Amino acid sequence: MKADKIQNLEQKAYEFVSLFEGFESRAYYDSEGIPTIGYGFNLTQPSPCKLLENQLSYQGHSQRLDWMTYTKQIKDLKFEKSKKDEYTLRQEGVLKDTDKWKEILKILDASYEKKLTKLPHSITLSKDQLSQKKKALSSILQTHFPFMITKEKAKEVLQKLIPEYSQILENRMSSIENFELQKQQIQALKGSYEWIALLSLSYTNPSSLIGPKLCLALKNNDRFRAWFEIRYQSNKDKDIGLAKRRFAESNCFGLFDGYKRGEFKKTLWKQEKEFKADALEIFESLHSLKRDGEKEISFYF
Repeated sequence: MKADKIQNLEQKAYEFVSLFEGFESRAYYDSEGIPTIGYGFNLTQPSPCKLLENQLSYQGHSQRLDWMTYTKQIKDLKFEKSKKDEYTLRQEGVLKDTDKWKEILKILDASYEKKLTKLPHSITLSKDQLSQKKKALSSILQTHFPFMITKEKAKEVLQKLIPEYSQILENRMSSIENFELQKQQIQALKGSYEWIALLSLSYTNPSSLIGPKLCLALKNNDRFRAWFEIRYQSNKDKDIGLAKRRFAESNCFGLFDGYKRGEFKKTLWKQEKEFKADALEIFESLHSLKRDGEKEISFYF
């Protein structure tokens, strides 16, 4: 698979990832119930936390505790996702404090005391419920993690994380049994727009988004299938925000060798030989194609 190298890869990767992650100066819950800050920095992972330690300003009103205490508290506040796309928070660690646990229950249901005869030891929310309550729940995070980060400091952290996620991506693509890419195939992708697209996927969730089907497509130099996997098979919850990101990632990856990103607004009839036998049928179902006579198929984006 031909992948043209670009200059200032890490800067372009930073611009791409930061655009879609968005910026938050205080701790908040992301869509998966994970405590996060800055440009999507996962506060329950050691690498971001290590980089963040000296980049945050303390905003608490009481005496500052040691950094390990704060990172432990934030892990206690992480929702665990089940296979049924439900999110559970347990009364463990810092939440064993009854008053703190009651504070969370009150956010979820102001009249919980009238409905419950005893306090539950865990709470489980659907994705929609978590989405509706995460802003209010984030205030709990900010109480137990009273720090703020500026955009400038967050940029420094993200720029340092990009090489780490690049290595995570490389390790992932070379370790999926029966679908692993050869070293030369990975080297051909590194430093390209295609690598930025894959890096963005890896930043979101390397274990699930850099999967066997995508790796098989890359291994077989099947650009269309890789494009298809990114755009249509990497957003099972049909989240509109993720859909925009997947659209941008797939555009960044591209359908054809050597096509100019952002300029893909043309008919593809002459390119039909680039596809596998079923490719146009897939497009037909996805893009409501219009046939203009017998000579041309028009694609609208």
